[in-house]
Amino acid sequence: MATLEEWTLPLNPPNPNALYLQYLTPEQNGRLFYTKYILDIIGELNIRREGDNVREWVVPSSLHNSACSQGDPIGIVYGPENQVWFAMESGHCLVEFDPDKDLFKAYGGNSSTRFPIRWPRHLMSDKHGNVWYTGAGSQGALIGMLNADRRSVVYWDLERIFITPEGIWVDSDGKGVWFTPINHNYGLTGAYLAHLDTSENMLTYWMWPSPGRNPRNPGVVGEPATQPENIWFTYSGFGGPSSRVYRLNIRSDTF
Repeated sequence: MATLEEWTLPLNPPNPNALYLQYLTPEQNGRLFYTKYILDIIGELNIRREGDNVREWVVPSSLHNSACSQGDPIGIVYGPENQVWFAMESGHCLVEFDPDKDLFKAYGGNSSTRFPIRWPRHLMSDKHGNVWYTGAGSQGALIGMLNADRRSVVYWDLERIFITPEGIWVDSDGKGVWFTPINHNYGLTGAYLAHLDTSENMLTYWMWPSPGRNPRNPGVVGEPATQPENIWFTYSGFGGPSSRVYRLNIRSDTF
């Protein structure tokens, strides 16, 4: 029988609220990283170390939006070379973080004209070294790709039914991008799963089969990693029994 292990993380006055713990990376070599939204904190938990196994960093204020007092770190992943990358939602940038050197390197930012990174939330890399992310676009949603040379961004501006795209999962070759919206603040009935074929520049999406249900789908993942047969995603219903895990079988187009 499996056992449950728990680790206690530091509280951070003046906002000692556990709900600010947002997302975390998978474990690699005993280490995993997490974000504390609003508090502007990046943390590391070493599950193989006994005692003193948590480190935390305050994100530099230089990475904040000039109009905001915080940058709101949210999605966090391991990048192409096992670096740590996270999204600064209010700071409008993607950040590469070296925890061993305490170095933060941002791409984008409020004053950037070369990098149209707006309100990024979640991110993922592909085998070519590109970093993909969900964000807000001029019409509603945005899917972006920071090129492997880190000199430019390619992005797709999407319509209003995708406002606040949340989870993102990228086929390892970078040709297929799946994403989900989480429209808590909008009285919309929109798409709840979408696929972007970057080679054909074609968008496919699925709508709720029944009216009156707003899309609230935080996470998405495909299996296997290349040319997946199934896409898994979550629905956050805020009502206990209404929360679900869904599986789309691509071949049969059934949920």
